[in-house]
Amino acid sequence: MSGQRFKHVFEDFKSININVFSCATKRKCHPELTFSLAENINNIPPTSCTAKRHVKGDLVPQKESKTREVAGNVQFSASLNNPRHVSGSCHRNIIPSPENIKSIPFASRTAQRHVRGGCAPRKAAFTLAEVLITLGIIGVVAAMTLPTLIQNYQDKATVSRLKKVYSELSQAYMMVYKDNGEPTNWDMSLVEKDDDGNIIGAEGSKNMGDLFSKYLKVTKNCGLNEGCWYKGNVYSLNGKIYDSGSVEDRSDLYKIALADGTLIAFGGLSSDCSVIRGNSKQLSNVCSWVIVDINGANRPNTYGIDLFEFLVSKYGIVPYGTPDDIYFPFETACRRNSTGVTAGNGCTAWVLYKENLDYTRCNDLSWNGKHKCK
Repeated sequence: MSGQRFKHVFEDFKSININVFSCATKRKCHPELTFSLAENINNIPPTSCTAKRHVKGDLVPQKESKTREVAGNVQFSASLNNPRHVSGSCHRNIIPSPENIKSIPFASRTAQRHVRGGCAPRKAAFTLAEVLITLGIIGVVAAMTLPTLIQNYQDKATVSRLKKVYSELSQAYMMVYKDNGEPTNWDMSLVEKDDDGNIIGAEGSKNMGDLFSKYLKVTKNCGLNEGCWYKGNVYSLNGKIYDSGSVEDRSDLYKIALADGTLIAFGGLSSDCSVIRGNSKQLSNVCSWVIVDINGANRPNTYGIDLFEFLVSKYGIVPYGTPDDIYFPFETACRRNSTGVTAGNGCTAWVLYKENLDYTRCNDLSWNGKHKCK
């Protein structure tokens, strides 16, 4: 629609001074025109429906236009405080004359953008239903994945702690060897018992504990007495109560607590390291044994989960449950479905070498076969 056509429609309205007007290009909306002489609206010649809608303030989308420029400007005596001018719709390209722009009252930022021809698009937002559906999906996914993530984290923490204890014991072994010679000189003899089975001597355990504690970060040394470990039941991997009772109550074990919270107990077996526990060179020359609780008095106090055992041989520290172990083999001594109380005693080597605790979730793992549940 050309500027001349607008001039013909609105020539009787003296409150409007239209010099030249042309619609903007590319699907712009016509400006909302608000007139001070509202009573003259009905006298407008019915030139076109478009003109009437323009006068009443309706917005008519410009579908097609070949005009490329806006010539001149339009002056309005109407106030921009009109509610229609501060609405949330896209503002028009209304250009006041330079001399009048400062006198136009600015009701709000929206009104300022109206005058300057800015376009304030609506901000996108989610409905309450969409938010609730999204939260529901997140909850379902979390319920499915969190248990696995937590279990993996706990397994990695167990592997890390056990490796740390293994390293500390191995280093202490080397220092004791350096200062005292071969393990046959350490006198790690088996405990002495009377005819009734009561312990009357545990010099082998004491000798071993005294030697090793010199090279460990010990915060409390209880020797053969109580005070370092915890009272209460100890459990096998299958949930049964371990028949040897609490380490704290045993007077044949030398007990210490480390700075990181790890609890260690030493027990003698043979002064000449002649005990046979397997087919390898190391397991054919066993001197003593060590039990550790990697998280101190914290539960579950279960073999294969936080309680683990090692052997001390003439050739180093050996974890329980290696492929050559015939006393506590992994395939029988590290099973949840095992009926014996030794379930869990043969898990130490698996945790160190395979770096997982999948034996707590499936019963078909083996050194020569399956190494993980999945």
